[in-house]
Amino acid sequence: MSVHLGVMVLCAACVSVVFAVLQRDEPAAQARFAAQTFAALVGGGLLLGVLQYIFFR
Repeated sequence: MSVHLGVMVLCAACVSVVFAVLQRDEPAAQARFAAQTFAALVGGGLLLGVLQYIFFR
């Protein structure tokens, strides 16, 4: 795993936890929202990376 990818995953995890605590009240809802936010951030970053690789190579 490259350093950049590791930092992106760490940042996405921190942002997801903070957003979940601020947006939801129940712990189960917080965990679900954090998981969804984490998946969206990491998935979006990977998708943009692949698109840039394909079109700007």
